[in-house]
Amino acid sequence: MVMADTIATGDKTSQFDGKHMQDLERIYSTRDTLDGNFFGERGQKDANGDYYDELNNEETNYSGSSYYGHSDDSEVVGLIKNDTVSQLPPLDSFIFPDSRALFLLDLGNYADLTYEEIIVHGFEIYIVEQWVACRNLSTLITSYTGNSQDTISGVRVVLPKDTSMWPGRFRQYFEELMEFARPKFTPKGTLFITNLSGVSFGLNLLHVECGDLRTIWKDFEVNFDLKNLHCGGRSANLLCPPTMASLDKFSQLFKIPTNGFIAQYPQMIQQQQPRLPEEEYKTVGNSKCRNTDSKSPVVEMVTLIQISLSYFNLLSKNYQTDGLLCEDTKRAIDEWWETYGKLYLGTEKPRNECTLGPTTVAGLISLILCCYFKLMIENCISSKDPFDEAGFFQGIYNFQKKHGLNKRKSRVYLDPRTLEKLFEVTAKVSSKDIFKLKKMVTSTVQDIIGKGNPINLSHKILTTDLDTLIHNIHGGSVGLLWKGKGHPRKCCTDISNEEFLKFNYQRGDPDGQIREREMLLEKFRLERIAYAQKHASKKVSSSSLDTSEDVGRTNAMPSSATV
Repeated sequence: MVMADTIATGDKTSQFDGKHMQDLERIYSTRDTLDGNFFGERGQKDANGDYYDELNNEETNYSGSSYYGHSDDSEVVGLIKNDTVSQLPPLDSFIFPDSRALFLLDLGNYADLTYEEIIVHGFEIYIVEQWVACRNLSTLITSYTGNSQDTISGVRVVLPKDTSMWPGRFRQYFEELMEFARPKFTPKGTLFITNLSGVSFGLNLLHVECGDLRTIWKDFEVNFDLKNLHCGGRSANLLCPPTMASLDKFSQLFKIPTNGFIAQYPQMIQQQQPRLPEEEYKTVGNSKCRNTDSKSPVVEMVTLIQISLSYFNLLSKNYQTDGLLCEDTKRAIDEWWETYGKLYLGTEKPRNECTLGPTTVAGLISLILCCYFKLMIENCISSKDPFDEAGFFQGIYNFQKKHGLNKRKSRVYLDPRTLEKLFEVTAKVSSKDIFKLKKMVTSTVQDIIGKGNPINLSHKILTTDLDTLIHNIHGGSVGLLWKGKGHPRKCCTDISNEEFLKFNYQRGDPDGQIREREMLLEKFRLERIAYAQKHASKKVSSSSLDTSEDVGRTNAMPSSATV
């Protein structure tokens, strides 16, 4: 690790740790669940469409001149008269190596922002493992080395020089950055860098040798989950391709085949894990060369667990189901065991397993499938897949409305009362009633139930044994994951952790925007000077006229001698 040159920061170069970062308000993409007023009296089919509309409408519109001010030359005179120069702040370039953080900030929704990808020499970047686990918005630190051989990839964004005038979410990001970094001015823009000598020894710093977060992210997220599932190795190897040994252990533990993943991406797998040189990263791991549409079975399994927990309202509204096994997910799993697992599975959480072990996976997913089939029996759901979030929340809403359970509730989810009522009413249904379900069990849901029927499956699928669960799943996203037969789930509130790999960090002409603003400010300055001079000349001429009139009146007065 190359130590950075000391950054002059006054008395603020003391050590810091990652704990205080957890208290900052986390900024994530908006996640919504359905409430009682959301669907009203609409039909289920229309409600699903409105669900997506609501998600789209809830995004903040960042277009317009809310932070850049007016740019129309015709308004200069009005600005002069109203003295609103503050609405036209000077602009400058700021460089952010954390492309993932910019993506989570909804960079593309700021219509007035211009940005571009650039290469900066003399810097290194490091992933802070604990910050990823705590879901901090900023997960990278940038270090200054001064060595021209050290290069990083960054996104140059044009923002007001005065950081207090940044858009709201960018201001929050800036405040978070200033907890551990200080600005450094470069010819290409301002970077926020950290003195490595002030970093707490308790933080695991992962050096991104290639200098581009996107290049190693797919490897990192798989290895990060494997480590938390007790299938991976040391933190030092998190940025390398996953090993065959780790994937084999995962496959044996969770009964999920990984052969297809290995065959499709052989370049990601290696028997040993030497750190790849930068040249190999560029040719093998480059995000532009790698197919980013595929998701690792490791990440997909964690994503299904996160979606399941969201059905019980155990994750925050703004939580991002991205497949990273973070501290919030672990906390939600423990809470699920205390509230639901012990009651419906009849057993305690295993002490000989990690937080997300095979027993937890089987118990949580089987309970979701059990509820799905019971909602089907109640004719409250028609979705093909229990992990189609919009369809499942719609089914919960329909059931709660049918039995008067959604009063005084602002959010729709599987609360203890709803679950108790669901098990109560479906316990009265026998196998003889299967004929009443013929209209409901159509080809749209046949793949998820296989040759069975919802009544039998709703009673026998609840289990803590993975083999039993796998035997009773036939299609959908769970069937695709465990058996390779099924259909991918609909991604609604799931914002993939890999989406930022495909985002185009290029819009407009940053240099041109800065030049235009400088010209406009200069024109504004000259207009103010001309306006002030014109106003001053009027005062001078008015004063001269008044003086001459006074002299005339004095000469016209009779003298005392004449009198």
